[in-house]
Amino acid sequence: MKKIYHIALFFFITMIAIACRKNSITKDVDNTVPSTGSNADRIKDSLFLYAKQVYLWNESLPSYGVFKPRQYTSASTDYGNFNKVLFQITRYGINQNTGRPYEYDKDYPNQTKYSFIEDLVANGEIASIPNKYAINANGQANDVGLGYEPVGSSSNFSLYIRFVTPGSPAEKAGIKRGYYFNNINGISFGSNFDNEVNNLNTQLDKNTITIVGKRQDGTNFNTTISKNFYNASPIYKDSIYAVGGKKIGYMAYARFSGPSNSITAFDRIFNDFASQGVTDLVIDLRYNQGGLIATAQYLINLIGPSRIPNNSPLFTEYYNAKMQSGDVNFLKNQAARDGDGNVIRENGRVLTLADYPYSPEYHVTRFSKMGSLNNIQNVVFIVSEYTASASELVINALKPYMNVKMVGSTTYGKPVGFFPIRINNYNVYYSMFSVKNSRGEGDYFAGLTPDYPIDDDLTKQFGDLSETNLALAISKLTGSSPAIASKKSMMVKGVSMQNSLISTTPINDNDFKGMIENRLHK
Repeated sequence: MKKIYHIALFFFITMIAIACRKNSITKDVDNTVPSTGSNADRIKDSLFLYAKQVYLWNESLPSYGVFKPRQYTSASTDYGNFNKVLFQITRYGINQNTGRPYEYDKDYPNQTKYSFIEDLVANGEIASIPNKYAINANGQANDVGLGYEPVGSSSNFSLYIRFVTPGSPAEKAGIKRGYYFNNINGISFGSNFDNEVNNLNTQLDKNTITIVGKRQDGTNFNTTISKNFYNASPIYKDSIYAVGGKKIGYMAYARFSGPSNSITAFDRIFNDFASQGVTDLVIDLRYNQGGLIATAQYLINLIGPSRIPNNSPLFTEYYNAKMQSGDVNFLKNQAARDGDGNVIRENGRVLTLADYPYSPEYHVTRFSKMGSLNNIQNVVFIVSEYTASASELVINALKPYMNVKMVGSTTYGKPVGFFPIRINNYNVYYSMFSVKNSRGEGDYFAGLTPDYPIDDDLTKQFGDLSETNLALAISKLTGSSPAIASKKSMMVKGVSMQNSLISTTPINDNDFKGMIENRLHK
């Protein structure tokens, strides 16, 4: 996967924090754990011991005495050491198809691919704008609103802008997808990627950036943009096209955010699709890296035609054998909270996560038709290596019931989800469950393979009928020949580049990739 750093990072991790402020399970599960030690030692212990209970591949983990979580002390901060503990935890579950850990990331071999730790103090506990992810569940943002892609070779490259977040400072400054640049804050780059990438990361992460480059028409631009607070729409573009005798609805969607941000927009768009007689859909998820399962479920219920019987199974969550068996007393330390972070009470008692079942029959999500768009015949998803988690879930869940096709490149591959475990001042997101559709299909750790492979087209706007991915998608819906070449050609500093995306050391990728279970089943 070719990954780079979004300035428009997202989003809503602390909003749905589930758990108690301070807890430890050391004596509950392993009598060999020392009863004394620093707070940092006890957090390391709990990181490992909770993993022994909730981690999807917990059976692969050794004993406490073999793992020795307190040995990880080489980082300069406690948080760094906690991440080292988590990283080592994720080295044990081995994918037999690859011989590597399930959480191995070829671009970031020293980081976990799925699991992560959120520092609630550094990022503002239950904050409306956490620092790490600059767009939260309600679409409240604090960033410049740009995503970049390095294009070219390691000795001749530029950064292309692949999206501009609606409502952001970048949009207000007139920056558009497809612009490219080779100068940031007065520093030129583009001739030696490996030597320049660290400085690129430093410059792109500043609160204010000045970028100098070219627009699609070849004219120059010189723009200074500063991070700021704004309301970010998750919708890049929505349109209706009358092509080949069909009405085709198009929606480019950025993230599976919460109801106040996504569902209001969904309802507007799909009501318009219904009133205009749309019969086929193109859903553009090429940069959508996931979010809330509840929002993914809502989108499935909007897309699915009324011919799908209500209550039909869509997907099932599978937790590890220990959790499925009901052996979850260790979760009594974790208070159950709703999607707004409020403690859940029943008959005056605070519920804990130990009060909920984790066997598959309690975690089947079923179809319930939403909206008035009832007769969709076909849906084509535009995907890329950035398409992950909840996006992949939507595609996989619809496949048994509709004619579903994909255009683009192989997706990220994240068929697992989580909810947070609170340990002291941290939310820990272990890979906790796998998801499979009604035919038992899942485990797409290598990603979902598109039916019609084509590279991303950074030269056109979302919704432009000449943009190669959209043109190909519509051609598959109408049976026509796409009016585009199978490969796009971009000019980088006067040199024609045929999709030569840099695959060496990637620019920082701190984007949230996740499938968060914020629905409690009882």
